[in-house]
Amino acid sequence: MNRWCTGAACLECAATKTLLEAAFEMSKSILPRRPISRRRALVLSGTALAVPMITAGVARAADDWPNRSVRYVVPFPAGGPTDTLSRIVCAELTNLTGQTFVIENKSGNGGVLGADLVAKATPDGYTIGLYTIAAHAIAPSLFVKMPFDAGRDVTGISILWETPNMLMTRLDFPANTVPELIALLKANPGKYSFASSGAGTSPQITGELFKSMAGVNILHVPYRAEFLPGFEIVSWGGFCGPAGMPKPMVEKANALLKQVLDSPKVMAAFEKAGATRRWLNPADTAKYRADNEAKLAPVIKASGAKVE
Repeated sequence: MNRWCTGAACLECAATKTLLEAAFEMSKSILPRRPISRRRALVLSGTALAVPMITAGVARAADDWPNRSVRYVVPFPAGGPTDTLSRIVCAELTNLTGQTFVIENKSGNGGVLGADLVAKATPDGYTIGLYTIAAHAIAPSLFVKMPFDAGRDVTGISILWETPNMLMTRLDFPANTVPELIALLKANPGKYSFASSGAGTSPQITGELFKSMAGVNILHVPYRAEFLPGFEIVSWGGFCGPAGMPKPMVEKANALLKQVLDSPKVMAAFEKAGATRRWLNPADTAKYRADNEAKLAPVIKASGAKVE
């Protein structure tokens, strides 16, 4: 009986009793040699009742999401390009849902520290974060030991943007074109260096690819904070959560993100920031990440770069 039961006339209890009796009788007809006990029938019928209840609960949770503030982890410092674009997206999500998407900057290890926090979060949709080329496609090949599996432990919800990496030098640098730069570097192996925003980030791997394709020897110097045929790596960012998020919730978040990217306000802000909008469904998002990892793994291996 439930706590609102009215006794013998309770329809819910009567229905449950009928179900139990039917399960017990069915066991005798299907398994005549080993009929199940009434206790076993209770377990089986309880399981049968629980499955639709759980399914309905998951559906309700997805329909209701978000019904409170959402924690959004950016695995890079505040003020950078990924942080700026994330704030644009979260502001529009707040407008669409009426719930605040609170950004938490958790930088370190080329984005791996913050990405690990998301991967190990409860998969209820209230701790999500930035999907990045650095932490989810580069790090698996660059780091000697990863604290999470980027394919198994993370739910890719959507890609949101792509941004180009640019090659720049000082105004007084003795080379003014890419061919001149390559010639200078080949004539002075080991003399020059290139800077990136940190070990394990896409600018570093872009530099490593340049070294490999151009056949030059330059030193990578990580900091915080014309054309070579076939040379292209774009940085990208997206939306992700821990593995195990309910599929209806993932699909709802994906649909919301499409609305975000179609917003004229977001379109203008992305254009101003130099980012190209890129929406993908969850399945294509997972494939996009995996394809990036497969493409970059040989470059990382050839460069000899490793992060302990």
